[in-house]
Amino acid sequence: MNKNKLQEIKASITNDYELFKKKSNILSILRGISFLLIALSILLYFTIDLHFVFIILTIICFIVLLIIHNHIDLIKKYYESYLHVISNYERRIDGTYVGRKETTGLEFFENDKDFLKDLDIIGNNSLYQYLNICRTHMGRKKLYDSLCNNDLGENLYKRQEAIKELGENIEFCLNFEANNYRIEDNVYFSKLNKVTLKGLHIILSLGIFLFITFVILFILSGLDRVNPSFLIIPCIVQILNFFIFGNINKNALEEIKSINDVSSSIYDTLKLFKDIELKSEVLKTHLDNIIRGRKYVKKLTLISDFDSVRYNPLIGAIFNALIPFSVIISYLCMKTINNYSYDITKGIESFEEFEMLVSLCVIKHTKECASLPKRSEEVSIACTNVLHPLLGESKCVGNDFDTKNGINVITGSNMSGKTSFMRTIGINIVLMNAGTYVNATSFSASYLNLFTSMRISDDITKGISTFYAELLRIKKAIDCVKNNEKMLTLIDEVFSGTNSNDRIKGAISLMKMLDKPNSIVLITTHDFELCDIKDENIINYHFSEYYENDKIKFNYKLEKGKCTTTNAIYLMKLVGIEE
Repeated sequence: MNKNKLQEIKASITNDYELFKKKSNILSILRGISFLLIALSILLYFTIDLHFVFIILTIICFIVLLIIHNHIDLIKKYYESYLHVISNYERRIDGTYVGRKETTGLEFFENDKDFLKDLDIIGNNSLYQYLNICRTHMGRKKLYDSLCNNDLGENLYKRQEAIKELGENIEFCLNFEANNYRIEDNVYFSKLNKVTLKGLHIILSLGIFLFITFVILFILSGLDRVNPSFLIIPCIVQILNFFIFGNINKNALEEIKSINDVSSSIYDTLKLFKDIELKSEVLKTHLDNIIRGRKYVKKLTLISDFDSVRYNPLIGAIFNALIPFSVIISYLCMKTINNYSYDITKGIESFEEFEMLVSLCVIKHTKECASLPKRSEEVSIACTNVLHPLLGESKCVGNDFDTKNGINVITGSNMSGKTSFMRTIGINIVLMNAGTYVNATSFSASYLNLFTSMRISDDITKGISTFYAELLRIKKAIDCVKNNEKMLTLIDEVFSGTNSNDRIKGAISLMKMLDKPNSIVLITTHDFELCDIKDENIINYHFSEYYENDKIKFNYKLEKGKCTTTNAIYLMKLVGIEE
């Protein structure tokens, strides 16, 4: 990530935002003045017999200013969103970013994927929150699925190709996300069902009849053939007609509005592709899907622009009093949706895919140390300067690690970094299998089924102790190794829920069961007896601490061999537990 590039973009967007903010303020004042003119012309109409045409002209002036102001205001809001997006990227870079609590990925969680919680893939302060830029429900679901460590097979390289192309174009990704803010958060749009409006033809026919009646009365009043007060009658009936239509079609109208909103966003997103040539097979496929339905999405966008007028209390009331405005707009939307729902749906699905892919580019855009990993054929993990992506790089210490099938026993004092290192390996494995960048100088691994036993808790409602809960977790790994599947198992403080004698015996037995040709195991422990097992497939690593000015410090560097120190007594003294 080039921080200078981000600052250049921020400075340019800030200037544009201030410009349109000033324009918006001026137009807001002019709108207020034109509204007062409408009120004044109506007053004069009834007091000094001002011609009705002046009222119409002031209304037209207000409508023109309203349309221009809405357009300028949308641009201003877009730049506000853009600055907010940049701010989030800056917080990701310095390690202070906190995702929205309502977008944790937990709503999609499946109980058989324990590693998602153990490795902070989902939940508060998780990888999912760190990456997520999706606004649609299915975009988020696609992002969740991509982080479930699924084997993409040959599609892995196609995904990487798409991610690399997007990753090298930060302006596109920032622009995409800023446009995305126009969509209501977490809405579901992937499948458009046909819309049915009740009583449409009767209400529409009545509305047209009332409009013709109004025109005739208006002409007659201008010729002094009828009293102008009669004009109120068709207007009142027209408004009643509008309310009846709205009440009997409430759900359908809400669905139409939602579809209009997302269609407008998709069409705006298409503008991003105007001057860009996409090379990735994946990106071109999704772009083709969007363009195929572009003219129908454009129709919905144009209708949506008119539809927004009726949500203004004053103008909506005037329009619906004169003509069956809402009924006509709803009819046009229904016809477009029902006739072209397939093409529109494919475009929206591809839009959601872009949300997922841009989310997966966040690592590239926020990390100085980011690389596309390589898939190895043999069971192995090899990485240099591997970091934890949820930590700011200035606060994180990189490690090198290289292992093939076998058992890796990691010892070390409390808080030295054992568990964090295992999570670092696990979370980067998940990123690799998602087809995106990892937080490492280099990274390669085979596809590995992932099993973890890290955050274990009892369940009093089911009568499950912590030790038994851990056994249930580990049994899943044992079942997998029996099937000779490629796998990575991460076990933190193995069998810590039982006594030391049973813990050591159980751990030795477990290590023998998991020591298979297609299995890589990382185990942390304080039991040095596990380090003394004579087996060429068991490798010892450790983290250590040092003391400076009577303070404990850690270098968080992984070293070969078993740990020879402990800081438990020191820490107890530090909190006053032992003299």
